[in-house]
Amino acid sequence: TLFMFTTTQRGPLPTHITRMQNSTSREHLLMALHIIPLLLLILKPSLIS
Repeated sequence: TLFMFTTTQRGPLPTHITRMQNSTSREHLLMALHIIPLLLLILKPSLIS
């Protein structure tokens, strides 16, 4: 999850972030819509041309 990634890369989260509610499905959709095209371009660079 994003929480595990940030804690391993940056240490414990600040309190203003941990007080917020959990990620919603809208945020998961937004992350997926950014990561999926990125992975497609990394795995198959011929899609660009």
